Amino acid sequence: MQMRKNMTKLLLKFIYTLIIFMSIFLVVLDGFRTPSRNPWPCGQDEDCETKACHRPLTRKCISSNCDCVKRAFSIDSVNKDVT
Repeated sequence: MQMRKNMTKLLLKFIYTLIIFMSIFLVVLDGFRTPSRNPWPCGQDEDCETKACHRPLTRKCISSNCDCVKRAFSIDSVNKDVT
């Protein structure tokens, strides 16, 4: 009876370890995914409204893909607002 409990514990530890390593493996593989899929196809910047970008990035359509890029800051646009 004691041996059966030990085998059960050993089997559960093995399964838990296997789950942990498989999840780490899947996370690492997700980082090496090729950008062959295009979840946000676009033709112009207005088509990228569903893509979420963190500040100070903004949405832009580049080569028919929505991407987050640094916001262009121009002095001319500030001067127009002042006058």
